[in-house]
Amino acid sequence: MSTQVDGSGVTVGALDLARGIEAVYGGRGDSRGLTGLLRSATVLCPLVDDEPLVAESGSIRWIYAFTDEAALARFAVARGAGDRPWDFARVEGHRLLDVAVPALGGPGGVAVNVGSPAPMPFPAMGTLGTLSSRAAVAR
Repeated sequence: MSTQVDGSGVTVGALDLARGIEAVYGGRGDSRGLTGLLRSATVLCPLVDDEPLVAESGSIRWIYAFTDEAALARFAVARGAGDRPWDFARVEGHRLLDVAVPALGGPGGVAVNVGSPAPMPFPAMGTLGTLSSRAAVAR
């Protein structure tokens, strides 16, 4: 399967996801459709030792994913590591949700565009039950 890319190198699905997230933040979007947008997007996952970067908040593990290199760069700068290159993989969103999150071995999800003005957590519904607002990924 080929990945469609716009002129800036951003995958079309990731662009749709970023626009959907922005619409939700702007009060114009429907958050119920965001998971479908993530499933159809190809996102960037930073790598550590060839594995996706994962953070834990409380007892929930989050796989970091970004809609474009600019969002990943904002994350790197926020972590004080903006001066070094970051390895990343292009990963299909449905693979994150269907394979990577269950492989975490407990409650988990995907945290999209952390460090950006519009971050969005995608908790895996089968692993979390009800997610409190405190457990969501902080900006």
